[in-house]
Amino acid sequence: MTSLLSRLAFRFARPILRLHFWLYSRNVDRAFFPEDEPEGVVGGPDPERILFVGDIAVAGYGVLRHGMSAASYTAAAIGQRTGRGVTWSTLTAFDLTAHRVATLPCHDTYDFSRVVFMIGIPDVLLATDAGAWGRDLRTVFARARESFGPDTQIVFAGIPPMHEFQPIPRLARLLIKERIDQLNATAMAVLEEDRSDAGSVFVVTPDWREGHAYVQESFSWKKLHHLWGTTIGSAAAGSSRSPVGGAPIAA
Repeated sequence: MTSLLSRLAFRFARPILRLHFWLYSRNVDRAFFPEDEPEGVVGGPDPERILFVGDIAVAGYGVLRHGMSAASYTAAAIGQRTGRGVTWSTLTAFDLTAHRVATLPCHDTYDFSRVVFMIGIPDVLLATDAGAWGRDLRTVFARARESFGPDTQIVFAGIPPMHEFQPIPRLARLLIKERIDQLNATAMAVLEEDRSDAGSVFVVTPDWREGHAYVQESFSWKKLHHLWGTTIGSAAAGSSRSPVGGAPIAA
């Protein structure tokens, strides 16, 4: 009975979530993104290469320059922790789902030492089933290691609480939060299966609030990119060559 109720609830939630995917798409069309040329370099000796795969956070949603994006802040934090230089590349699209990443052609091999995945928002709003999400993530992570080498670290940034970023109806807020929690729990479980010496890490979303208040009145995307990027970078550099071990990295 519980399973039946769960399936019925999911069928009810799907059109509501897809409506919010349409609203999300409209917001992306109207938002601004960096227009300058990305540098993709943090100076330093013996530079490592990083690949960022993700949706609007990797693309720099809401900031004026690439240097203000979560990817840039992540690379800077890794360089600061390791004392090495960093070069990075990005693969991004506003509708980039785990399934789409899993089916992208990858004919060449590269020497990326880390791959940072910042995906999940489209999967939440398109009501991707948790089982399908988990299967796609296993494929994505396996292909990353096959293409970039067995020593490549897998870093997965938890899906952020996007339902907190702007006012939305209470029912939609609850449905989105539930999907985020389910997909994040699945991602953590998939990463815990990894026993590679390269290490995998799930990075818990940091607290976006100031004290007990949301930053809604003075919402700063630059601040959020900085907080998210530095959290991811510190967790990645602090977890190198360490298996996930069951416990997520806290912000």
